[in-house]
This record gives sequence, C-alpha cells and structure tokens, in this order.
Amino acid sequence: MARPIHQPSSSPLAAIFIAVVVVAAVVDRIEAASCPSTYLVKITDCLSYLTGGQPTSTCCNSMKSLYSSSTASSSVKATMCGCISYVGAVYSRVNWAFVANLLETCGVAPTGSCP
Repeated sequence: MARPIHQPSSSPLAAIFIAVVVVAAVVDRIEAASCPSTYLVKITDCLSYLTGGQPTSTCCNSMKSLYSSSTASSSVKATMCGCISYVGAVYSRVNWAFVANLLETCGVAPTGSCP
C-alpha cells in the first residue's frame, strides 16, 4: 500500500520560523557589511512592501525615523541606503524596483536618493 504524501502546512508558526531564519541570516551577513542592527530592524518592517505589497505606516515611519533630511548626515543616509540594498540582496523574494523606490514611496526622500 502506498504511503500518503505529507503536505507541509502553511501555519503561522511555520511563517514565524521562516522569518526568524531569514532575519538571523540577514543579521549575520549585515554585521559583516557594517549595517547597524537598528537599521536592520527598521528595514525588516518593510519586507511586505519590498516583496510586492503596499508599504505600511510602520514601514514608512521606520524609514522616516532613519532618514530625516534635516538631521541625518550623508554618511548615515549612505549607510541606510546600503542596508536597504543589502537586505534586498539577502532576501531573494524582493522586487528590486521596490527596493530602489522605498524612500520615495514612503515620502521620505526624492527619487534617486539611494543609488
């Protein structure tokens, strides 16, 4: 008699596990890329947007807190842009057009702020 094929469930617990694994991998790689963990936490608020959804208020508020045109130095802005791109590179499901336009979409910075 043939054994039934086990179908993986798409439970919330499985999604949380995957998110933890992804964040752990991202943290490990970003530490090597000198991306502060505070940036990582705020950028991961935008993963739903970066993978094709709509930006949430949490996402945009996180970007605004990191990228204040009146207070952030050019080195802070460059670090933030590098971290956004790095998260995009590590997390394979992102839409690169959304990565490039994250700050503009949230009304934080004009187009081309992150090269």
